[in-house]
Amino acid sequence: SVTLRLNDGRGVAEYVHILGGSVVVEVGSAVVAGQPICKSGQAGFCPTPHLHLQMHDSDAADAPTVPFAFRSTRDGHSFC
Repeated sequence: SVTLRLNDGRGVAEYVHILGGSVVVEVGSAVVAGQPICKSGQAGFCPTPHLHLQMHDSDAADAPTVPFAFRSTRDGHSFC
């Protein structure tokens, strides 16, 4: 998984079921909306690659998830 700390203090975003070896960001690096960070992978019994995105209010193991919405860019790509 990849975990991003949100710089606005609203918590963390966790990307799960990523393709092994596909992470293209370094620990501690800053990322911007729309920037590739990894590729989706395949895990468990699912026959196709997929990605789980979870937003939490902190990086604590028992942190609750928080609601979020996707925005669309002019070229049709979606991002948080």
